[in-house]
Amino acid sequence: QQQQLQPSRKCKKKEWQTPGLFLFIVVTFFLSITTLPCLGFIPNRNKNYHNKNLHSITTTTAHLVAGFHPQRQRLGFYTQGWATSLFSSSSTAATSRGTSSENATRDAPLVVDNNPVNGNDNNNNNNENDMNELHHQARFGGVDRLYATHANKKKRATTSTATTTDKTAITTGNIATTSSSARERLRAATVVVVGLGGVGSWAAEALCRSGIGHLVLIDLDDICISNTNRQLHTMSSTVGKFKIHVLAERYRDINPACEVTCIDDFVSADNVQDILEHVQNATSSSTITAVLDAIDGSKEKSALLAACTDAQIPTVTCGGAAGRVDPTAICVGDLTRVTNDKLLATCRRDLRKYYNFSAGYAFHERRQARAWKLPAVYSEEQVPDVPGESSRSNLRQCDGALGTACFVTGTFGFVAASQIVSGIAQGTLVPPRR
Repeated sequence: QQQQLQPSRKCKKKEWQTPGLFLFIVVTFFLSITTLPCLGFIPNRNKNYHNKNLHSITTTTAHLVAGFHPQRQRLGFYTQGWATSLFSSSSTAATSRGTSSENATRDAPLVVDNNPVNGNDNNNNNNENDMNELHHQARFGGVDRLYATHANKKKRATTSTATTTDKTAITTGNIATTSSSARERLRAATVVVVGLGGVGSWAAEALCRSGIGHLVLIDLDDICISNTNRQLHTMSSTVGKFKIHVLAERYRDINPACEVTCIDDFVSADNVQDILEHVQNATSSSTITAVLDAIDGSKEKSALLAACTDAQIPTVTCGGAAGRVDPTAICVGDLTRVTNDKLLATCRRDLRKYYNFSAGYAFHERRQARAWKLPAVYSEEQVPDVPGESSRSNLRQCDGALGTACFVTGTFGFVAASQIVSGIAQGTLVPPRR
């Protein structure tokens, strides 16, 4: 019986040795592929990560213990790894943060250190400012690169014809564009959005996500349930709340560095001057970079455009989006060239009749009127006849007789915002004229 049991013991011993040997091979292979590149034995294509004499076995071990890779880090935190639960000492955590300037430059964005060692207030303020700058760059660096690429392309195209006779600073509204990036110009800008309905809510969203530093929201309307089909801020939890307050909270969450000023009022011919003066006094720079007009009333729209012309504030206005289903028919042109838009046509007539804007030429003269430098977003799509009043909502009369769609109102708002963002970033905004 003992002789019969001996082979079974040997088999059990071999069965135990096989998984152990396999585990040893796996661990050895894993350690080799993680440590050898740091010692320079294995070449790596990423030159920024494996610089000469920059990494060591200690740094690699700290990376393994903390459970992150420099290429996998995220802003403000690191993904926890498999070894965090086994090694949680404070020395290892301090090593994983990376304290050298070379590591910080290589592995940017940096990690937020909530426990600074130095208790100096000035150093803490500097660290906070640096971290805010990193956050802003991480959020809007893509916008900066976008317009930098277009600027370089335009510069190469005009190099042969460029002259050096005029070296003065190009001015976008009140922002000098000679020695600052597009991101910094957008951050220093103050944009006023008048009307936060179907068009204005989408336009203000695009401005905030483009890095505008100061947004002024002007509206007195509250959110109605019938706004769901076309307005950004309308949700079941926001019905009955004021539009500007809901959007202000949303924009501060999108960009905590964005300054949002809310003005609870409707713009009219009687108070437009007071509102513009109040906005100028409320801004930190005492200047308004641009105004985005999303008012749906012709009289109020005409009064606002005339006041912005008197104040020499670059302005973009929007036409009517109701009754249209084709977002590809939306285009941009000077207000004097707009067609197929009753709202803008009425506004243009009022500006010539009541505010002394230059008149157009007769049809037989076949000449275009002088442009007012007022970019207008409108649609060339033909609007059908207005249906009867029976088609309007029975819950609340806050929607028009014509139907609307968010993909049309949103396109109107995005196109209007693009005119302002591109004008600020590229330095092409110009004030209107009569």
